[in-house]
Amino acid sequence: MLTRKLLAALTALAIGSTSIGSKPATAEPLPLPGTQAVSVRMIEAVKAGSYEGFLVDADAQLKAQLRRPQFEEL
Repeated sequence: MLTRKLLAALTALAIGSTSIGSKPATAEPLPLPGTQAVSVRMIEAVKAGSYEGFLVDADAQLKAQLRRPQFEEL
């Protein structure tokens, strides 16, 4: 199970990517403070192929669930 902070970061990333090029009819909720930085670190780690970098903000449960082969599939 994802940590609350990591889940919030992924949600914020998803919200941001779906609103590109469109103007929402209502205001979108603001992401939790610090989640953008987590999202950026995760994306950069995936681009760099850094398993360790991807897990920097993860809790022990996520680290146990996400193994290197799963990360490499990203």
